[in-house]
Amino acid sequence: MLKAVDWRWNLPPLTPCDSAARNIAEVLDFSSPPDPTAPTWPMPPVVALDRVDAAVNLTARLRLLTPRRGRAQF
Repeated sequence: MLKAVDWRWNLPPLTPCDSAARNIAEVLDFSSPPDPTAPTWPMPPVVALDRVDAAVNLTARLRLLTPRRGRAQF
């Protein structure tokens, strides 16, 4: 973003990294009218809370059953 600001207002780069960066304005198209339509994305499937709770409970049980190395067992 700094490269675009430097380019737009003809400012010197602030850092060597800024001078080596690519200008984001190179990929923006200001010659075409803006497209106000928002893209549509598929919705991910909804996971029921009882399945999430079951998975959390199973994970907790497996942790209790798994022997731990280097730690005292109680």
